[in-house]
This record gives sequence, structure tokens and C-alpha cells, in this order.
Amino acid sequence: MIPNIQKILYATDLSPNSVYALRYTMTSAIKHDADIIILHVFEKVDPASNAWLDPYLYEERHQRIYNEHITETKDLIKKRLKEIRENELKSSPG
Repeated sequence: MIPNIQKILYATDLSPNSVYALRYTMTSAIKHDADIIILHVFEKVDPASNAWLDPYLYEERHQRIYNEHITETKDLIKKRLKEIRENELKSSPG
């Protein structure tokens, strides 16, 4: 019996090669009419680097840089999803 797949977890490092896994994930989601949950993990700054940066970055500036990184990452994910949808899945039978 084939399982009823409702959600697919797509973990990505956003490297150029990760687009192949995204393509496979999107094709599978279409086939199973499933939702995709995208996971990208931000690497935490190690304590030594943090200690070095702290005198130069106030907490407010540090938070702003972090928020900008989140926004850039979300934009990149949206861009990749759009490119695949427009260029590669348009000819896919759905």
C-alpha cells in the first residue's frame, strides 16, 4: 500500500546544487498533492567570534544584521521556488 503523503520536509543549505533536491521535492509534492515545509538552519556564531565582534557591534546592530540575513534568505528561497515553477515544472504533467 502506498502511504498517503501529505507533507514533505525539504531541508536546504541554499547551495547551487540544492536546487536539484528542490526540483525533486516539488515534483513529489505535485504528484502527492502534498505541502512542502522548507527548513534552512542558520549557523550560530561561535563564542570566540562573538567575543571578538561584541565590542564593535551593539546588540541593536547585531539584531539588524541577523534580521537582514533572514530577509535575504527568504527572498532567495522565494526566487528559487519561482524559477523552478516557471522554468521546470510548467511542462510537467500535473
